[in-house]
Amino acid sequence: MLQGDLPALQPQELAEAIAAARQHQRSFVADRCGTGTAALCAFGAALDPQFGADSSARHRRSGAVELTGAWPGLRCDVDTPADLAAARRLGVGPATARAIGHR
Repeated sequence: MLQGDLPALQPQELAEAIAAARQHQRSFVADRCGTGTAALCAFGAALDPQFGADSSARHRRSGAVELTGAWPGLRCDVDTPADLAAARRLGVGPATARAIGHR
């Protein structure tokens, strides 16, 4: 399960995260603040999503393995204007750039 608010996600980051996730039955990638969940993966096990406030802690407690790769675009979900600014610094795609007006 991949969050839909990841405008700075790069294809290589996603490929690396999926490769790492395949080593575990259940795993997750925390957001850049470490409290949310950007991605949740399950292979041969129930997904068991635990989203909401402090979802990364709930996923960890539920037995999912936290993946800790260097994937800044994957970790940069957009919930606030500050998150959007962080995503812009990483680089967003052309559709997102048009939508936010290159501000």
